[in-house]
Amino acid sequence: MSLIEAIEWSGNRTWPALEGDIYDGWLLRASGGVTRRANSVTVYRPSRIPLSEKVDHCERWYHARRLPTIFRTTPLTDAAVHAELDQRGYTNVDGAIVMIRPLTARIDREPVEVDPMPSDAWWELFEADRELPVDRVTLMCMWETQHVEKGFLVRRNGTEAVAIGSAAVDGPFTGIFNMRTASHLRRNGHGSAVLEDLLRWAQARRSTHAYLQVMPHNHAARALYGSMGFEPLYEYRYRVKPSPQLRSIHDTL
Repeated sequence: MSLIEAIEWSGNRTWPALEGDIYDGWLLRASGGVTRRANSVTVYRPSRIPLSEKVDHCERWYHARRLPTIFRTTPLTDAAVHAELDQRGYTNVDGAIVMIRPLTARIDREPVEVDPMPSDAWWELFEADRELPVDRVTLMCMWETQHVEKGFLVRRNGTEAVAIGSAAVDGPFTGIFNMRTASHLRRNGHGSAVLEDLLRWAQARRSTHAYLQVMPHNHAARALYGSMGFEPLYEYRYRVKPSPQLRSIHDTL
């Protein structure tokens, strides 16, 4: 198994969906429209079933759940799939860059306030300044299905929560998620401090690599992660054919 495929399958375990189905090497996932990754088809391997028949199956699967059919493509996706989606009118939209780094630094302390599930302070900052309301119930159900160790971190300045993040340990790999700093306190080192603590927490659990996802246009985050040893491994993108009759997807990654 290649490193990209290993990270892909780890990502499915560390960011789980409420429902999933493997169909001829493709993974179909649904979670009521909460995050694109948990509500899309990930195309892993070449097809044995004719592509037209296979895409028809995916469209029926998502239509039955009142969700748009979204395909998530990676370097593992072969050209024939793109050609089939082009013919059907699927367009490319932003995905994310997956960055990875080894965990080799010496552990000098444990992080603070790492909880197995998010606290009220964590939620308050996570929900701040979002255009759409956060579906806490669905997210909690998704996180509760994880069969991995989770950590939710809040960094405080006095009593104020200034930055948050979370991590999920999957054997040698740890996924870093939900990095967020209060808008009026950005560029003050709070985000990097949260990330450092999460990396120490992961290494203490014998993870050897950490990975995260970042939007291509988020140059500030990419620069931060690069300064902390993360390097781009690959990029994935989404292919969509919107339908106004179906519910929308509430998040991008």
